[in-house]
Amino acid sequence: MRHLQDAIARAQARLLGQQAPDGHWVGQLEANTTITSEYLLLCHLIDQVNRDRESRAVRYLKRQQLPDGGYSLFEGGPANLSATIKAYFAMKMAGVGIGDPAMLAARERIREMGGPANADVFTKIQLALFGEYDWNGVPTMPVEIMLLPRPFFLFNIYEISYWSRTVLVPLLVLMDRKPVKWLPPHLSLDELWPEPREETSLRFSRVPEPFSWRGLFWKSFFIAVDDGLKIWERFSPRPLRKRAVEAARAFLEERLAVPGGLGGIYPAMANSILAMRLLGYPDDHPLVMGQIKEIEALAAEEGDSLHYQPCPSPVWDTALAVNAMIESDIPPDHPALRRAAEWLMECQVLVPGDWQVKRPHVQPGGWAFQYRNDFYPDLDDTAVVVMALEKVRGLDGDTTRVAKERGLGWFLGMQGSDGGWASFDADNNRLYLNHIPFADHGALLDPSTDDLTGRGLELLGTLGYRKDFEPAQRAIDFIRHAQRHDGPWYGRWGVNYIYGTWSVLRGLAAIGEDPRHEYVQRAVRWLERHQNKDGGWGETCESYDDYEFAGVGQSIPSQTAWALLGLFAAGRTSGPATTSTPTTSPSGPWESTDARMPERPIAPTLRPFEAVGGFTIGVVDSLGRFGTFFGEALGAAVTPPFKVRAFIDRIDYIGYRSLLIILLTGTFTGMVLGLQIYLTLVRFGSEAFLGPAVALSLIRELGPVLAALMVTGRAGSALTAEIGIMRITEQIDALTVMALNPMRYLVAPSILAGLVTFPLMTAIFDVVGIFGGYLVGVRLLGLSEGTYFGEMQTFVDMADIMTGFWKSVSFGIVVTWVCTYKGFSVGHGAEGVARATTQAVVLSSVLILVCDYFMGSVLP
Repeated sequence: MRHLQDAIARAQARLLGQQAPDGHWVGQLEANTTITSEYLLLCHLIDQVNRDRESRAVRYLKRQQLPDGGYSLFEGGPANLSATIKAYFAMKMAGVGIGDPAMLAARERIREMGGPANADVFTKIQLALFGEYDWNGVPTMPVEIMLLPRPFFLFNIYEISYWSRTVLVPLLVLMDRKPVKWLPPHLSLDELWPEPREETSLRFSRVPEPFSWRGLFWKSFFIAVDDGLKIWERFSPRPLRKRAVEAARAFLEERLAVPGGLGGIYPAMANSILAMRLLGYPDDHPLVMGQIKEIEALAAEEGDSLHYQPCPSPVWDTALAVNAMIESDIPPDHPALRRAAEWLMECQVLVPGDWQVKRPHVQPGGWAFQYRNDFYPDLDDTAVVVMALEKVRGLDGDTTRVAKERGLGWFLGMQGSDGGWASFDADNNRLYLNHIPFADHGALLDPSTDDLTGRGLELLGTLGYRKDFEPAQRAIDFIRHAQRHDGPWYGRWGVNYIYGTWSVLRGLAAIGEDPRHEYVQRAVRWLERHQNKDGGWGETCESYDDYEFAGVGQSIPSQTAWALLGLFAAGRTSGPATTSTPTTSPSGPWESTDARMPERPIAPTLRPFEAVGGFTIGVVDSLGRFGTFFGEALGAAVTPPFKVRAFIDRIDYIGYRSLLIILLTGTFTGMVLGLQIYLTLVRFGSEAFLGPAVALSLIRELGPVLAALMVTGRAGSALTAEIGIMRITEQIDALTVMALNPMRYLVAPSILAGLVTFPLMTAIFDVVGIFGGYLVGVRLLGLSEGTYFGEMQTFVDMADIMTGFWKSVSFGIVVTWVCTYKGFSVGHGAEGVARATTQAVVLSSVLILVCDYFMGSVLP
């Protein structure tokens, strides 16, 4: 314990020593080599090359090269084709000869991986700007996209994430003008093409990775759309083109006029410089110079080398530092913490941004990740900042209270309709857009994520809310549906399942969820199973592409800390899993060791089987919950006291109110049968058998099936909606609180009523159907009344009637079972009720037909 306390004290001292005079902290935001490579290429595009910076950046690139000659996207990862091409191109433009060992190794690796034709879209655009790739091989994104209204179902700029939006809008100008800065022959990249570029196909691959039939459909669909757009761009007069370019200009001007750079991220700022130059802005224009200044501020020097960060992270670093020091027992009124809190409150974003397109009535109040990024505050940062402000003492009470209220109000207003929280937008979840050719990086969208939702629960719990708070209930429901079958949660903004699982477990603990819940213990067991032999935890970015690597990797302090915090949150504060402590250096901080794994697990080649297995487990899990629900309802139905009043009400609700539709459909079904069967029998001279043909068709098959379908559409949908509304308005929870079993009051009476009313509705349907056949056959077509009914008595017996009866009984159980289950399992809000109602009707209808087939093959 003494060792642990000393380690914490050293870390606290190191943090306090790194605080800026104004109170904030900012660390270096590590990234891969692509930002530095792109920066070097940008300098050549805009003719602002600094040879000293360039040579130092080349030293950095050479040091980051992998032994196989490639460049990875993350520490310890495999060579990435696009990152390697950019590094090679940047070094060649910086004057490194193609005979240099680093260039030789990189070139060989690029050719092995297929060359520029297999690179990602952004790399192809980078090459096209220098004439090293055909613009026709780049996905088409016409500038008219700027004019697509937000409600347009297929695509508009507000249905993609903020980072995609700020990167795309300036790219629309570039892709519309298709500029080229031609290179002298000695700088071309012909040597990177395994086959001559003029003989290489530039067609997009239609096969998604990982493979899925839905992905194949969407990918093929969007590639066909891209082909059509290319033809349209080339041959159409495009009357809206000028107006769209002006819309892009207005978008850029508004966002470039504020400090921090476009979106606060390098790629958007770099693209905006090129776009503004194409739009006629000179290099010394403030909007252009401002972006260049922001990019230069991203430089990070290390000895004789230089590299560039994607963006700074002061708000995030400061908020995390404040929370960490308070939780490690530094007094909450410490002067350093007060200065940090005051600095954070000065950074609060109080102006509207792009997020207000989908949440027009929500007032601003969030925090950004960077020093300034007013158009794009970050929900994750906002949650951590508000938690920090809640814990610090000695601040101005009114100022702090207003800041927290604004932050919480904005955070709650940005909750998605699915109950989760995303990073910058709400309901940014049109996942099919990830299949457009432009989105080959697979990160076009900003949907709700497990880790952000866990942080949201932690924020609410820190502020004193409990799990009966409606936003917390919706978030917990999202969390439960998002959990993987074996226990962990996905972490989009940290690596990966360990991070996501920690975030969720900490949020559940803060909001007051009972850690004994099976789904919580499942996550705990997953963490314990993935502890390494040395006592730590580790995971690499490979788990984002392959679940086989979830929780697998060399132990590092951050992963170990996340795992321990998750176990602590779930009440696991003792035992062998929680006795390991990451080691600090004598100066205080924990060092993140090389993430390369000494023994790399074998990458799986059976992904289709994994997908089938996951689907099978999901189906079995659903069937188990479905069966358990019916067992509970059956137990409630046979356990006294019986709820007779509720039973009678349900008979009225399901049966009596469906009577009119049964009478109408039964009559016309019989009339249609009478007409069609008569026309068929006349051909054989057997029209005398019309009566038994109509009766047997109705009694054995059509009566039970059509009556059940009609009642499902009328009463089943209403039953699901009623129970669903009771669920989302907490009426069912209120029954539970009052010790009233909702199974006994809602579900059991409904199933018993279905057991009674469906046979009655079927009998009525059969009677009026036979009468409808009588109207057509006897009154309209002239068949003898005695023949119609007399032959019916001869051919229809009790076995036929009992067949229809047992079918209707089964249908009644199935329909009420499915509809009440879907009502109890409803999602969030009106959308959730609508979805559950649709699913209930569709599933009930399908099960009616399936049951009809199997019962028809068994019953006499």
